[in-house]
Order: sequence, then structure tokens, then C-alpha cells
Amino acid sequence: MFICICNAISDKKLLKELQRMDHAPDAEELYARASGGAQPACCTCLDTIRDMIDDYCPALPEAAE
Repeated sequence: MFICICNAISDKKLLKELQRMDHAPDAEELYARASGGAQPACCTCLDTIRDMIDDYCPALPEAAE
């Protein structure tokens, strides 16, 4: 399923990037990795991405701010 329509980023692509990470990223970091560096256009997907991070990375340390 597409999470970001603007840049055609799927949930599978986001999950693949999450599995490669050793920390719980913020939504913008995960978006950048999954999109190859693109910036979100309308940003409506970022809430869904935050939820995915919370669901799939509860045991990973949070990214340094």
C-alpha cells in the first residue's frame, strides 16, 4: 500500500528501511531514507510514518535530537 502518494513510497519500502536501522528514526529521517533523499511534498503521510515507527521499533532507542 502506498503511504506517500506524492513520491510513491510504499509501506513495504518504509518497513525495509526500518529493518536496516539500529535506532528508531524520526518520520523525516525514515522518509528521506525510503525516498532516496526526497522531501515530503504535502506532509500528510508523516503521521502514518510516525505510527509505523512506534509500531515496529518499540525496543529501539530513539534517534538523537
